[in-house]
Amino acid sequence: MAPRALLLLALATLVAPALATPPSPPRAPPCAAFLELAIVLDESGSIGNGCGGSGGGCVPAMKEFAHAIIDQFELGENATRVSITTFASPAAVQVPRTASSATLDSAINALDSDGWTCISCALTTAYTTMDTEARPGAGRAVLLLTDGEQT
Repeated sequence: MAPRALLLLALATLVAPALATPPSPPRAPPCAAFLELAIVLDESGSIGNGCGGSGGGCVPAMKEFAHAIIDQFELGENATRVSITTFASPAAVQVPRTASSATLDSAINALDSDGWTCISCALTTAYTTMDTEARPGAGRAVLLLTDGEQT
């Protein structure tokens, strides 16, 4: 091999690892907040038709996002508990406050879309549930996921 070819081969060997895609950073540990989190999910007809109107509309993206949010928290009686309220024309508590990720995942996966968008129904239901089941000293948060306006 000619000296120039050896030099190019040596440079390629040194540069190639630097050009490779770096590994993903490690996942952050889950948040261990002492928190009551109410996730309120829109299952009105418009969310099934939004996001381009194909493949279930916005529902798959909303499910994925809800799962991702729950995964960010340490669930437990001395950590975060989560409830799931869904809404269309009426609102309903699908899962009262729990620390069971399997129960939460099941409720999120069952989400469908049909009906009007009654955001006020959803928030009233979520706040009532939170007030009746909250632990003393726990923080409280409501996360509302919707695509639209009250109809």
